Amino acid sequence: MKHRILRLTALLLAVLSLCSCTLTQTLRYVFTGEDATLSPLEGKRLEEPDYINYEVSRVWYETLNSTQQQAYRLIYNALPGHPAQIRIPELTRQSLSEVVYALRWDNPQILCFSLEYTFVSAGGAFYIRPEYTESAATCRRHTLKMLENAQSLLQTVTATTGWAGELALHDAVCECCEYGSGARDDSAYGVLVNGRAVCGGYAAAAKLLFDMAGLHSTLVSGRARDKRGSEAHIWNAVSLGGDWYFTDVTWDDPVVENGSPVVSHAYFNVSASDVSATHFDYDLPRGLRVDGGKYDYFRMNNCYCQADDWESVVLQRLRGLVAEGGAAEFRFSTVRLLEDAVESLFSKGGMENMLHTLSSSEYVCAYAVNEDASVLRISLR
Repeated sequence: MKHRILRLTALLLAVLSLCSCTLTQTLRYVFTGEDATLSPLEGKRLEEPDYINYEVSRVWYETLNSTQQQAYRLIYNALPGHPAQIRIPELTRQSLSEVVYALRWDNPQILCFSLEYTFVSAGGAFYIRPEYTESAATCRRHTLKMLENAQSLLQTVTATTGWAGELALHDAVCECCEYGSGARDDSAYGVLVNGRAVCGGYAAAAKLLFDMAGLHSTLVSGRARDKRGSEAHIWNAVSLGGDWYFTDVTWDDPVVENGSPVVSHAYFNVSASDVSATHFDYDLPRGLRVDGGKYDYFRMNNCYCQADDWESVVLQRLRGLVAEGGAAEFRFSTVRLLEDAVESLFSKGGMENMLHTLSSSEYVCAYAVNEDASVLRISLR
């Protein structure tokens, strides 16, 4: 199965006394000694680093209470400087964990915070000591390279807003990366710089690009299963027109067809019910429902098949393939309908009859079936 969840651990050590976890409000900081402790000054808002010139979609931040949001801002604003420790307000251990979780899922541009940290309570004050994967200077250099590549990729797509923009960026991520382990494989850097990543990297890169394009989205952590079993997995949820959709770039990563990679859209803008057989046990921000809607890929392309119309839907789409070549994907309302359609088209001569109706030319027809998603892919050449 081609996905692996990002490692999300929290090392909680009490240095003087083990206490409830904590965090604070952020915003400007002053160094208070050789230990490079940062103390928050009240009254400032969350501030992006100088290299962030786009709006970051922070769905998880909105689910936190005011004290947690204060802590979130404090940690986020301090991280670029890699302070040894950051003073934070008092929170419960669970509340701190939720803050760190929100930081991770909201901000794919954060590269060097390993998500391991030490909790310190001393003299009535509380601190978090982050663990960094590299120096502040190296982290900044890598971050700038990642964002530069992301901006370059944005400039290669013909649309960057709305449904068309999301689709273009989904395809671009699939095309610029291959699934596999490697350096920073669970980050957007793995996709945008190294061209190799696991599911966490795919989802982070998609979220980063969606942010830069002004699309509202978040990361989703859960489990996914195929015929070999289930694993932890990460994908995206995207908001369009007031509705939320799941998009799983990893599972749409190109498959090889006639020697060439082909991007799938079986998991592009689907509802939770569409993928309930394969994606489950996931965490969503409080109140968020992934019910899908009109921006479903197959409905937008008139390729959604039901019992009373599937033949006409397939025939209409084949007209375009006969004229232009290429491939088309169809989602069927049930797996049984998909199976019946495949039998009718490819075992009982239905496809041959359709092509004969549309053209006198001969075509090589290939097809692939994804039963988990009730999707049929047909290509002509």
